[in-house]
Amino acid sequence: MMQSMTRWTLAGFMALVAVGVAWATPSSGVTTTILTGPVMLDEEVAVLDVGSTTAEAAPSVSPFAGSWSGTFSVADSRDPEFNRAGTFDWTISDEGRITGTFVRLQPAFVGTFVGHVGADGELMMIVRNEGGGVPHEGTAVIDGDGKLVVSATDTFWPRAHTWLLSAVAVLDVGSTTAEAAPSVSPFAGSWSGTWFAAPHGLVGTYDWTISVAGRITGTIYGITSGRSGVIVGHVGADGDLVYIRYVPNDEPATGYASYPFQGTAEIDGDGRLVSSVTPPSLASPLVVAILERN
Repeated sequence: MMQSMTRWTLAGFMALVAVGVAWATPSSGVTTTILTGPVMLDEEVAVLDVGSTTAEAAPSVSPFAGSWSGTFSVADSRDPEFNRAGTFDWTISDEGRITGTFVRLQPAFVGTFVGHVGADGELMMIVRNEGGGVPHEGTAVIDGDGKLVVSATDTFWPRAHTWLLSAVAVLDVGSTTAEAAPSVSPFAGSWSGTWFAAPHGLVGTYDWTISVAGRITGTIYGITSGRSGVIVGHVGADGDLVYIRYVPNDEPATGYASYPFQGTAEIDGDGRLVSSVTPPSLASPLVVAILERN
Protein backbone atom coordinates (compact mmCIF):
# COMPACT_ATOMS: atom_id res chain seq x y z
CA MET A 1 0.00 0.00 0.00
CA MET A 2 2.80 2.39 0.88
CA GLN A 3 4.61 1.66 -2.42
CA SER A 4 1.36 2.28 -4.35
CA MET A 5 0.85 5.63 -2.64
CA THR A 6 4.45 6.59 -3.33
CA ARG A 7 4.02 5.89 -7.06
CA TRP A 8 0.80 7.95 -7.18
CA THR A 9 2.44 10.81 -5.27
CA LEU A 10 5.48 10.90 -7.66
CA ALA A 11 3.24 10.76 -10.75
CA GLY A 12 1.08 13.55 -9.37
CA PHE A 13 4.14 15.71 -8.61
CA MET A 14 5.49 15.32 -12.17
CA ALA A 15 2.08 16.17 -13.61
CA LEU A 16 1.94 19.32 -11.48
CA VAL A 17 5.41 20.36 -12.72
CA ALA A 18 4.37 19.86 -16.34
CA VAL A 19 1.11 21.77 -15.81
CA GLY A 20 2.89 24.60 -14.02
CA VAL A 21 5.44 25.02 -16.89
CA ALA A 22 2.75 24.92 -19.56
CA TRP A 23 0.73 27.58 -17.68
CA ALA A 24 3.81 29.81 -17.36
CA THR A 25 4.67 29.63 -21.07
CA PRO A 26 3.27 32.56 -23.13
CA SER A 27 0.76 31.56 -25.80
CA SER A 28 2.68 32.50 -28.97
CA GLY A 29 1.89 29.60 -31.21
CA VAL A 30 5.13 27.80 -30.25
CA THR A 31 5.15 25.15 -27.52
CA THR A 32 8.29 25.21 -25.37
CA THR A 33 8.95 22.62 -22.67
CA ILE A 34 11.45 23.46 -19.91
CA LEU A 35 12.80 20.41 -18.16
CA THR A 36 13.18 20.91 -14.41
CA GLY A 37 13.39 17.32 -13.30
CA PRO A 38 13.24 13.68 -14.44
CA VAL A 39 11.03 13.01 -17.47
CA MET A 40 9.65 9.86 -18.97
CA LEU A 41 11.34 8.72 -22.17
CA ASP A 42 8.05 8.89 -24.09
CA GLU A 43 7.29 12.50 -23.12
CA GLU A 44 7.13 14.96 -26.05
CA VAL A 45 9.74 17.73 -26.00
CA ALA A 46 9.57 20.69 -28.40
CA VAL A 47 12.69 21.02 -30.59
CA LEU A 48 13.50 24.33 -32.27
CA ASP A 49 14.06 24.10 -36.00
CA VAL A 50 17.32 26.01 -36.56
CA GLY A 51 16.64 26.02 -40.29
CA SER A 52 13.55 28.13 -39.75
CA THR A 53 15.41 30.84 -37.85
CA THR A 54 14.94 34.15 -39.61
CA ALA A 55 17.79 36.11 -41.26
CA GLU A 56 17.40 38.84 -38.63
CA ALA A 57 18.47 36.44 -35.92
CA ALA A 58 21.47 35.10 -37.85
CA PRO A 59 24.67 37.18 -38.29
CA SER A 60 24.65 38.88 -41.69
CA VAL A 61 27.57 39.20 -44.11
CA SER A 62 29.49 42.45 -43.75
CA PRO A 63 28.65 44.99 -46.48
CA PHE A 64 32.42 45.60 -46.70
CA ALA A 65 33.37 41.95 -47.26
CA GLY A 66 35.74 41.29 -50.15
CA SER A 67 39.17 42.20 -51.49
CA TRP A 68 40.11 45.85 -51.93
CA SER A 69 43.06 47.64 -53.51
CA GLY A 70 43.81 51.36 -53.48
CA THR A 71 45.84 54.31 -52.24
CA PHE A 72 46.29 56.10 -48.93
CA SER A 73 47.63 59.34 -47.49
CA VAL A 74 48.57 60.21 -43.90
CA ALA A 75 48.30 63.69 -42.35
CA ASP A 76 49.68 65.03 -39.05
CA SER A 77 47.53 67.11 -36.69
CA ARG A 78 50.43 69.43 -35.78
CA ASP A 79 52.58 69.54 -38.90
CA PRO A 80 50.82 70.73 -42.09
CA GLU A 81 53.91 69.84 -44.13
CA PHE A 82 53.81 66.21 -43.01
CA ASN A 83 52.64 63.87 -45.73
CA ARG A 84 52.93 60.14 -46.30
CA ALA A 85 51.37 58.26 -49.18
CA GLY A 86 51.33 54.85 -50.78
CA THR A 87 49.22 51.89 -51.81
CA PHE A 88 47.43 49.16 -49.87
CA ASP A 89 45.54 45.90 -50.25
CA TRP A 90 42.87 44.68 -47.82
CA THR A 91 40.84 41.53 -47.40
CA ILE A 92 37.70 41.93 -45.30
CA SER A 93 36.01 38.74 -44.13
CA ASP A 94 32.26 38.10 -43.95
CA GLU A 95 32.48 38.99 -40.24
CA GLY A 96 34.30 42.29 -40.95
CA ARG A 97 37.83 41.23 -40.01
CA ILE A 98 40.50 43.27 -41.82
CA THR A 99 43.90 41.92 -42.88
CA GLY A 100 46.22 43.53 -45.38
CA THR A 101 49.48 45.17 -46.36
CA PHE A 102 50.62 48.64 -47.37
CA VAL A 103 53.57 50.11 -49.23
CA ARG A 104 54.62 53.60 -48.18
CA LEU A 105 56.48 55.34 -50.96
CA GLN A 106 58.58 57.87 -49.02
CA PRO A 107 60.31 57.06 -46.78
CA ALA A 108 60.03 53.58 -48.21
CA PHE A 109 58.40 51.01 -45.94
CA VAL A 110 56.25 47.90 -46.24
CA GLY A 111 53.83 47.28 -43.36
CA THR A 112 50.66 45.44 -42.38
CA PHE A 113 47.11 46.06 -41.19
CA VAL A 114 44.83 44.08 -38.90
CA GLY A 115 41.47 45.25 -37.61
CA HIS A 116 37.69 45.08 -37.79
CA VAL A 117 34.87 47.06 -39.37
CA GLY A 118 31.29 46.78 -38.20
CA ALA A 119 28.25 46.67 -40.47
CA ASP A 120 27.59 50.31 -39.46
CA GLY A 121 31.07 51.35 -40.64
CA GLU A 122 32.66 51.71 -37.20
CA LEU A 123 36.30 50.78 -37.73
CA MET A 124 39.32 49.83 -35.62
CA MET A 125 42.66 48.97 -37.18
CA ILE A 126 46.22 48.42 -36.03
CA VAL A 127 48.93 49.73 -38.34
CA ARG A 128 52.23 47.91 -38.00
CA ASN A 129 55.04 50.28 -39.01
CA GLU A 130 58.51 51.23 -37.73
CA GLY A 131 57.01 52.12 -34.35
CA GLY A 132 55.30 48.74 -33.92
CA GLY A 133 51.55 48.23 -33.77
CA VAL A 134 49.67 51.54 -33.57
CA PRO A 135 45.88 51.44 -32.96
CA HIS A 136 43.58 53.65 -35.04
CA GLU A 137 39.84 54.29 -34.86
CA GLY A 138 37.54 55.72 -37.48
CA THR A 139 34.83 55.04 -40.02
CA ALA A 140 34.35 53.29 -43.35
CA VAL A 141 31.74 53.80 -46.05
CA ILE A 142 31.00 52.57 -49.56
CA ASP A 143 30.58 55.71 -51.64
CA GLY A 144 28.30 56.29 -54.61
CA ASP A 145 30.91 54.87 -57.00
CA GLY A 146 31.22 51.65 -55.01
CA LYS A 147 34.60 52.60 -53.55
CA LEU A 148 35.65 51.82 -49.99
CA VAL A 149 36.50 55.12 -48.26
CA VAL A 150 38.13 55.05 -44.82
CA SER A 151 39.25 57.71 -42.34
CA ALA A 152 41.05 56.56 -39.18
CA THR A 153 43.10 58.43 -36.56
CA ASP A 154 45.63 56.88 -34.20
CA THR A 155 44.78 56.74 -30.50
CA PHE A 156 48.33 56.33 -29.29
CA TRP A 157 50.57 59.26 -30.26
CA PRO A 158 50.22 62.75 -28.72
CA ARG A 159 50.31 64.18 -32.25
CA ALA A 160 47.52 62.49 -34.15
CA HIS A 161 48.10 60.89 -37.53
CA THR A 162 45.03 60.41 -39.69
CA TRP A 163 44.95 57.84 -42.47
CA LEU A 164 42.71 58.48 -45.47
CA LEU A 165 42.23 55.38 -47.61
CA SER A 166 40.33 54.87 -50.85
CA ALA A 167 40.02 51.53 -52.64
CA VAL A 168 38.12 49.72 -55.34
CA ALA A 169 36.93 46.14 -55.18
CA VAL A 170 39.42 43.78 -56.79
CA LEU A 171 37.97 42.49 -60.06
CA ASP A 172 38.97 39.83 -62.54
CA VAL A 173 41.17 41.86 -64.87
CA GLY A 174 41.03 39.16 -67.51
CA SER A 175 37.27 39.55 -67.93
CA THR A 176 36.91 43.25 -67.26
CA THR A 177 37.93 46.03 -69.62
CA ALA A 178 38.78 49.58 -68.70
CA GLU A 179 35.92 50.78 -70.88
CA ALA A 180 33.40 48.61 -69.03
CA ALA A 181 34.67 49.64 -65.58
CA PRO A 182 36.36 53.07 -65.52
CA SER A 183 37.75 52.45 -62.01
CA VAL A 184 40.00 49.66 -63.33
CA SER A 185 43.48 50.94 -64.20
CA PRO A 186 44.23 50.84 -67.95
CA PHE A 187 47.68 49.54 -66.95
CA ALA A 188 46.33 46.60 -64.91
CA GLY A 189 47.93 43.27 -65.70
CA SER A 190 51.30 41.54 -65.85
CA TRP A 191 54.23 43.16 -67.69
CA SER A 192 57.88 42.37 -68.40
CA GLY A 193 60.63 43.99 -70.44
CA THR A 194 63.77 46.09 -70.45
CA TRP A 195 64.83 49.26 -68.65
CA PHE A 196 67.88 51.36 -69.32
CA ALA A 197 69.59 54.39 -67.79
CA ALA A 198 71.54 55.75 -70.79
CA PRO A 199 73.56 58.42 -68.91
CA HIS A 200 75.15 55.70 -66.77
CA GLY A 201 75.24 52.87 -69.30
CA LEU A 202 72.98 50.68 -67.13
CA VAL A 203 70.57 48.09 -68.54
CA GLY A 204 68.23 45.63 -66.84
CA THR A 205 64.83 43.97 -66.78
CA TYR A 206 61.53 44.49 -65.00
CA ASP A 207 58.72 42.07 -64.16
CA TRP A 208 55.68 43.96 -62.93
CA THR A 209 52.17 43.16 -61.77
CA ILE A 210 49.83 46.15 -61.73
CA SER A 211 46.59 45.81 -59.75
CA VAL A 212 43.20 47.17 -60.83
CA ALA A 213 43.87 50.16 -58.55
CA GLY A 214 47.28 50.81 -60.17
CA ARG A 215 49.49 49.33 -57.48
CA ILE A 216 52.83 48.09 -58.83
CA THR A 217 54.66 45.12 -57.35
CA GLY A 218 57.46 43.24 -59.03
CA THR A 219 61.15 42.60 -59.43
CA ILE A 220 64.11 44.40 -60.92
CA TYR A 221 67.28 42.86 -62.30
CA GLY A 222 70.35 44.85 -63.32
CA ILE A 223 72.07 43.11 -66.22
CA THR A 224 75.02 45.50 -66.00
CA SER A 225 75.39 45.48 -62.21
CA GLY A 226 74.22 41.92 -61.50
CA ARG A 227 71.92 43.19 -58.75
CA SER A 228 68.32 42.11 -58.21
CA GLY A 229 65.58 43.27 -55.89
CA VAL A 230 61.97 44.26 -55.36
CA ILE A 231 60.11 47.19 -56.91
CA VAL A 232 56.90 48.75 -55.55
CA GLY A 233 54.93 51.77 -56.67
CA HIS A 234 51.76 53.15 -58.19
CA VAL A 235 50.56 54.39 -61.57
CA GLY A 236 47.45 56.53 -61.94
CA ALA A 237 44.89 56.14 -64.68
CA ASP A 238 46.36 59.32 -66.19
CA GLY A 239 49.86 57.78 -66.31
CA ASP A 240 51.28 59.59 -63.28
CA LEU A 241 53.96 57.14 -62.09
CA VAL A 242 56.00 56.69 -58.92
CA TYR A 243 58.01 53.67 -57.82
CA ILE A 244 60.83 52.59 -55.53
CA ARG A 245 63.48 50.11 -56.64
CA TYR A 246 65.47 47.67 -54.48
CA VAL A 247 63.02 47.57 -51.56
CA PRO A 248 63.92 47.18 -48.79
CA ASN A 249 67.38 48.65 -49.17
CA ASP A 250 69.88 46.54 -47.25
CA GLU A 251 72.99 48.43 -48.38
CA PRO A 252 72.28 52.18 -48.17
CA ALA A 253 75.94 53.16 -48.71
CA THR A 254 76.21 51.49 -52.12
CA GLY A 255 74.21 54.05 -54.07
CA TYR A 256 71.21 51.74 -54.45
CA ALA A 257 69.12 53.68 -51.97
CA SER A 258 65.37 53.11 -51.96
CA TYR A 259 64.33 56.60 -53.00
CA PRO A 260 61.28 57.22 -55.19
CA PHE A 261 61.42 57.68 -58.95
CA GLN A 262 58.68 59.83 -60.45
CA GLY A 263 57.54 60.24 -64.03
CA THR A 264 54.97 59.07 -66.55
CA ALA A 265 53.69 55.90 -68.18
CA GLU A 266 51.61 55.31 -71.28
CA ILE A 267 50.38 52.51 -73.52
CA ASP A 268 51.87 53.08 -76.98
CA GLY A 269 50.36 52.21 -80.34
CA ASP A 270 51.76 48.68 -80.14
CA GLY A 271 50.16 48.01 -76.74
CA ARG A 272 53.45 48.32 -74.85
CA LEU A 273 53.85 50.08 -71.50
CA VAL A 274 56.45 52.82 -71.91
CA SER A 275 57.66 54.69 -68.84
CA SER A 276 60.16 57.45 -68.18
CA VAL A 277 61.12 58.37 -64.61
CA THR A 278 63.54 60.59 -62.72
CA PRO A 279 64.82 60.49 -59.13
CA PRO A 280 64.19 63.65 -57.03
CA SER A 281 67.78 64.89 -57.39
CA LEU A 282 67.74 65.04 -61.20
CA ALA A 283 65.84 67.23 -63.66
CA SER A 284 65.96 65.04 -66.77
CA PRO A 285 64.62 61.49 -67.23
CA LEU A 286 67.07 58.83 -66.07
CA VAL A 287 65.32 55.48 -66.43
CA VAL A 288 63.25 54.49 -69.46
CA ALA A 289 61.40 51.17 -69.61
CA ILE A 290 59.57 49.39 -72.42
CA LEU A 291 57.40 46.52 -71.20
CA GLU A 292 55.26 43.97 -73.02
CA ARG A 293 52.02 42.59 -71.60
CA ASN A 294 52.47 38.94 -70.56
